[in-house]
Parts: sequence; structure tokens; C-alpha cells
Amino acid sequence: MAAFEPITFLTSVGSSLVVAYVGVRYFTGAKIRAERADIARRELKKAVAPWLQAARARVAGRGRNLQRELRVADAQDGVDALTVIRLAADLPWWRRVLVRRRCQTIFGREWCVIAEEQADLRPEGLRDADRIMARALFHHLAPGSKIVGSGPPRVGLSGGLIQRVYSSTLDGDAKQLVSELVKLSRAR
Repeated sequence: MAAFEPITFLTSVGSSLVVAYVGVRYFTGAKIRAERADIARRELKKAVAPWLQAARARVAGRGRNLQRELRVADAQDGVDALTVIRLAADLPWWRRVLVRRRCQTIFGREWCVIAEEQADLRPEGLRDADRIMARALFHHLAPGSKIVGSGPPRVGLSGGLIQRVYSSTLDGDAKQLVSELVKLSRAR
């Protein structure tokens, strides 16, 4: 029978404590990240719901009176892209990549680039997305682009799928928009 060895006992207890501490910290962090990602997915689904409803109405033949000029993008697309980019911040990296790609397809690459640059910007006094996007527009407009017309701000940037849908009377793009929005609402 072996004698009690204090050094072996202390080593065993110490290593067990280290493993328990590291395990608890890892699983607690994983649980918090999973909860934040779940909240982000639900918020993203809630944000996409009105766009999806409008796109489905467009496919059904309603909402044809909402027409845009083909070469003039609506700044609301940029605000919507900013909303999506901000909501996706708590998703896992691979879902953020998918959401960013879907966002570029729907709203256009230029709007998503501007939105990504503005996603972390929360200056004092600028509380709503419209003001942040307006600031981004004036600082990041491509050469030759300009603010167009009166009413809600619109700029001469190329838009994405949503721009094509609201600039045309064809149903093919509207059906594709519905498909893209459904995938976006699922953070895919």
C-alpha cells in the first residue's frame, strides 16, 4: 500500500480547479454568446418583416404605385442596410458573412459599404439612423454622385435588388427579392 503523498494530492486538486475554472468560463461565455445571437436573429426577423410583406404584396400585384427612378437609389435603402448590419453584429462570424452578402444583394454594395463604415458610429446628438446615414452620404459619395430631387434624400448610387424591384413592373425580380428577404430574416 502506497503512502499518502501530499504533492500528488495538491497537484491533482490544483489541476482539477484549473480545469473547472476554465470550463465554467468557457461555457458561460458560450451561453451568453448564444443568447445574444438568438436575440439578434429575432430582432433581424422583426426588422425584415415589413420589407418582406411589401415584397410579397408587390409579387401579388399590389404596391405597383410605389415606383422609383432606376438610376436613383433611395437613402432609405442605406438606412435599412445600416439596420441589418447593426443587428447582425451579435451573430456568429459565419452568419454575419452570410447576412452581409445577402444585404449587398438586396440593398446594393455601395449602401452596405457605407453602412459598415457607420455601424459603430454613435456620435452625440445623432440618435436616429437617418441622420447617421445622411452624414455618411455627404462624406462618402462617389465622384459624380449628387443628391437628387426634393423629398426624402436620394442619391445617384447604384442600388441592389430592391432598387430594381421598385423601378420596374416585372415580377421576376420581386420574386427573387422575396426569396432573398426570407433568407435574410433567417440570418442566412
